[in-house]
Amino acid sequence: TSWDDSIEIQEDSKQLVPQRKGKLAVNALRNMKIGRRLGVGFGIVVLLLLGASIAGIWGLPSLNNMTHEAIQEARKVKLAAAVAGDVRDIGNHIANVLLMPEREAQEKQNKELLEAREDYKKAFEELKSKASTQTGKDLLSKLEQAIATTRDVNLKIVELAMSGKVDEASDLYTQKCAALFGKV
Repeated sequence: TSWDDSIEIQEDSKQLVPQRKGKLAVNALRNMKIGRRLGVGFGIVVLLLLGASIAGIWGLPSLNNMTHEAIQEARKVKLAAAVAGDVRDIGNHIANVLLMPEREAQEKQNKELLEAREDYKKAFEELKSKASTQTGKDLLSKLEQAIATTRDVNLKIVELAMSGKVDEASDLYTQKCAALFGKV
C-alpha cells in the first residue's frame, strides 16, 4: 500500500500514525463547516447538470438528422401504400367493367379506372424520385416493368369489354391479368 507522508495525531494515544491518501479528502470534508459542504455539494450538482445539458445540446443535430430520415422513410412507405392501393383499385375497376352489363356502368368504371391510373402515376413518380438506395431503385424498376406488362393486358381487356366482347375479355382476364396482378 502507498502511504501518504502526512501524519495524524490521534487524540487518545498521542501517537503519530501514517494516513492513507483517500482519507485526507474525507477528513477535509468533515472539517468543513456545513455551509461550505452544502456549497461544494451544490457546485458538484450544478457541474453535473451543466455537463448533461451540454451533452444534450451536442446531440441535437444528430437527433434532428435521424428525425428527418424517419420522416422521409415514412413518406416513402405512405407512397408505396398509395401505389399498392391504386393498383388494387385498377384491378377492381377492370373486374367491374367486365361484370357491368350496362354500357353506362362500364363507362363509369372506365372513368374511375383512368382516375386511379392518374393517381397511381403521380404516386409512383414521386416514389421513384425519393428512392435513394440502389436496392430501392432496383425494386421500383422491377415493379415498373411488371406494371407495364400488366397495363397492356388491362387495356386490351377494357377494350374488349367496352366493345361487347365480354366473354373474350373475361377469358383474357382469367388467363393473364389475375396472374400479372399477383406479380405486381
